[in-house]
Amino acid sequence: MKEISPSDLLEVRPQSLFSTEDYKYLLDLYAPILGIKAIGVYFALSNIEPGEVISHQSLFTRNQLSAGEFIAALSGLEAMGLLQTYKKSEAEYQLYCYCTYSPRTPREFLGNELLAGTLAKYVGETALEALANKYQTEDVPQEYENVSQTFQGFFSPDFSDPIYGESAKDTGGRKLGSINTGFDRNAFMKALRAIDPRFTFDSFSKVEFVKIARISALYNYEESAIAGFVREAFLFNKPMGERLNAKHLSKLAEENYKFSYLRKTPSKSSEAHGDSELARSIRQMETMTPVEFLSKLQKGNKPAKPDLDLINTLTVEMGLSAPVCNALILYVTTTNNNTLPASFTQKVAGSLVREGVDTVVDAINYFAETSKSKAKKKTNVKTGKKSPKVEEEPIAEEVKEEIRSEDESDIMTPEEMEDFLNNIDIGE
Repeated sequence: MKEISPSDLLEVRPQSLFSTEDYKYLLDLYAPILGIKAIGVYFALSNIEPGEVISHQSLFTRNQLSAGEFIAALSGLEAMGLLQTYKKSEAEYQLYCYCTYSPRTPREFLGNELLAGTLAKYVGETALEALANKYQTEDVPQEYENVSQTFQGFFSPDFSDPIYGESAKDTGGRKLGSINTGFDRNAFMKALRAIDPRFTFDSFSKVEFVKIARISALYNYEESAIAGFVREAFLFNKPMGERLNAKHLSKLAEENYKFSYLRKTPSKSSEAHGDSELARSIRQMETMTPVEFLSKLQKGNKPAKPDLDLINTLTVEMGLSAPVCNALILYVTTTNNNTLPASFTQKVAGSLVREGVDTVVDAINYFAETSKSKAKKKTNVKTGKKSPKVEEEPIAEEVKEEIRSEDESDIMTPEEMEDFLNNIDIGE
C-alpha cells in the first residue's frame, strides 16, 4: 500500500488524448467496478495541466478528498489500466508522476474476457448485455456497392512533391495502459514450445491465458512447470477458446503440488518488520500461496478437496490476491471453529474485492473495522437507540451489512478481534 504525505508533490503526464465519448465509457464500464469516487479522482488528475507541479494537499483540498480515499482510488485505477504511478525520492519529499491512459472503448473493454467478466460480477449478465447493445454499431451494407470518392480522386496529390515526405509529425494519440497479472507469458511460451513446437501465442484465447496465469500463481508454479501441465490439458482439435481444459489443468496443478522443485521461491518483501508473532505471521501471509498457507494451518497436512476448490474460486475466479486470500482464510477459520464455510467465505471475499483490499494489513484492519461496526449495532439494538450515522461511503456500508447479515456468531466482537491480533501465531 502506498504511503503518500500531503506535502509530497505530483505532476500528471497524459499518455493519451481524451475525447468526450471517454466520459461515457468511464461511467458505464469502469464506475460500476471502481466506484464513482475513483472515477472522480481520474477526472481530477486529468484536469491538471501537464507540466504543473502541485502538492497532494492542494489536490485533496480542492476536491474534498482524504489521503486514504485518494490512495484507495489509485489502486483501482492502476489495476484497470487507467493510471500508472511513478515515484522519485528527493531530500525532503517524494515526487509522484501520474501517467493517465484513455479508457478502453466498449469493443475493447467488453471484448476482453477479464474485464467483461469482472464487470459482469458487479452488474450482472443482463446489464452487461444491455451495455453491449447500447454501443452496438451497424455493419456496412454488404448488398450495396461502395461508390465513395477516393482521396486521390478528390485531391489529385502529386506524391513527387517533397512536402509529402517531410510533413509527417509525431504527436499524441490513443494509448491504453496495460493490466499487470505478474505472469511472464514469454517464459511460459518458451517452455511450452520446447515441449511442443506447435504452440504459438495464438493457440490460446485471452481468457485461457488469464486462467493459466491465475492457476500458476495459486500454486506458485514456475512458468516452465505450468507449461508441462498445460500441454497435458490442451487439445489442438478443439475450437479456439475451448482447447484448454481448465478443470484438468487445476487438477494437475493440485496433484503435483507435493513436488516443491516445481514451485517458485518466494521473493516478495514484506512491509511487516520486527520479530513479534503478528509481524512474523503477516510476513508468512504475504509470501505463501493460499494452498501453502492453509496446509501450514493444518500442521502440514494437505487441504481437503472442497477447500482447494474454494481457494481456486477465490483466487482464479474472483481474482483475490494471494496475501489477502491468506488473511481471509485465517479470519474465517478463526471465527468458525477451524472450518471454511464456502458461502460465507465467498461473500466476505466479494466484500474485500469491492473495497479494493490488496494487502494483509488492509484486510486485518477491514475485519477489525467491520467487527466494531457490528458491536456498535448490537449495543444500539439492546438500548433501543437508533444507530448513529457513520460517515462512510454507501457501498462500503452495504458491503459490511452483507457480512453482518450472516449468523452473528460468524463475526468477531472487538474484544475477540483484539485478542486475535495480539495472539495471532501461524507457527514457524
